[in-house]
Amino acid sequence: MNNEELTSRYKFIDRKMKTEFLENGVELKSLITDILFNEIIVAKDKSGASLIFQPYTGEVAEIIGKYDSYQEAMNAYLSNYYSLSKEKVLTATLKKHVAGELERMSAKLNNLKSRIEKGSREKEYANYGNLLLMNISALKKGLDKIEAKDMEGNNVTIKLDPKLSPQKNIDRYFEKAKSEKIEYEKSIELYNELKNKYDILKELDEKLNKELTLEELQTIEKQLGIKKKMEMQDKSRPNFRHFIIDGKYNVYVGKDSKNNDELTLRFAKQNDYWFHARSVSGSHVVLRTDNPKEVVPKSVLKKAASIAAFYSKAKTAGLAPVSYTFKKYVVKKKGMEPGKVALLKEEVLLVKPEIPPGCEVVD
Repeated sequence: MNNEELTSRYKFIDRKMKTEFLENGVELKSLITDILFNEIIVAKDKSGASLIFQPYTGEVAEIIGKYDSYQEAMNAYLSNYYSLSKEKVLTATLKKHVAGELERMSAKLNNLKSRIEKGSREKEYANYGNLLLMNISALKKGLDKIEAKDMEGNNVTIKLDPKLSPQKNIDRYFEKAKSEKIEYEKSIELYNELKNKYDILKELDEKLNKELTLEELQTIEKQLGIKKKMEMQDKSRPNFRHFIIDGKYNVYVGKDSKNNDELTLRFAKQNDYWFHARSVSGSHVVLRTDNPKEVVPKSVLKKAASIAAFYSKAKTAGLAPVSYTFKKYVVKKKGMEPGKVALLKEEVLLVKPEIPPGCEVVD
């Protein structure tokens, strides 16, 4: 029986296996003859990455089995051959996934660490608010700064927004203090959570450099949730532009009128924030709030508003007004065209149209 007859009889011997035999100068007929008259083993070679199927006296990494007939040996070889191929493919997939996640997490950790090392400006902003309150009689609309003495008698220059009233300038600094406190605490919390995940992933990365069984690899795959993530992405991936602000807040952007309706009317939840550039056409933008009780920092709202302005006809303006409200205050009245909605309540932010720093593009 020649090589062609043997491979024709055993359909499981594919082109790759035949190539391996030829590259190693192995004649199948000669190999089978050896098997008939010598001890037959199926084993992994010294590297542990390839299988040996022949009478063999050299060093092996692991003997899978010894057999009395070539039929039994062939069955064992084929079974382990395809299992080993699965191991190679799965190992490569896991290594690629882990490397990508480690790179992504490392960048986020560096950004968060930099933010934490700068410290919180909560006290500074609160102090400005208190000083302005103490000097409210000296404030008037149109001023862009004021000189005041702090509790130690030192002169302090405080910037003002000339468009705002004295009380609103005071409120602005107290709001900044509140947002700074929330943002700083969230940065520390997120850093600790992410560092823990990073350390676990680093251990898995080191583990993947060792020889693992298919079962061990499948356990790691399950631990990483790769299959589940891929299935969920295929089934429920929203067809919108997707950004992540400050490594935490998910923002979704409509692509056209019908997509805007899909985003606002079906995808957005009642307590999500909704944004749209004022008085011009543009994309609907939704900031997801998974926990309605959590206060979203003003800085995050402004970044989401900047994205809304960027995806609008006001994109080239220096500054643009953006309406924002909770999704529950956004309604579509009967007869409205696709993408058109009405707001029951709204607030306005004046922002620069851009994809601001701290925004990661997902899709």
